[in-house]
Amino acid sequence: MLFLFPGLPAVITMAVYFPDRTVDEVPAIQACRKLEAQGAAVVGLNCSRGPKTILPLIKKLKEACRVIVLMGNLVPLSCV
Repeated sequence: MLFLFPGLPAVITMAVYFPDRTVDEVPAIQACRKLEAQGAAVVGLNCSRGPKTILPLIKKLKEACRVIVLMGNLVPLSCV
């Protein structure tokens, strides 16, 4: 199971340290599409390398995914 609370919308962001790949060497677009297929309501990238390097990749994700795509670090409102 991908999500801890089935039925609730999942917002998932990840850090991309390589030009367009996750630390597991998965292309960011492929990773976001897989999260989308598993039911994520929102996918995105943390701005770990700064907006100048992440914004072009965010634009590509918006073209490739049907779910909401965002950039930034989310601050959880509560922890379980």
